[in-house]
Amino acid sequence: MIPDLIGHFGYILLALGTFLLGKNRKTGWLFRIIGEILWIGIGLHINMTSIVLWGFIFIYLDIKGYITWQKRLA
Repeated sequence: MIPDLIGHFGYILLALGTFLLGKNRKTGWLFRIIGEILWIGIGLHINMTSIVLWGFIFIYLDIKGYITWQKRLA
């Protein structure tokens, strides 16, 4: 039950982050990364390496996107 609730909250953060990025708010990156961290925790809890691996890949892409976005604004 608890992992399911954490999963829903993680997806809410991911969706909110994507929405904020669409509004050009850089806090969207933070929401997306926190959402992915929650999903990595779920992946570790249920021992699913695919969730963990893709969580790290998406965090990497989010960080790279943030850095690229900051350079574009400078």
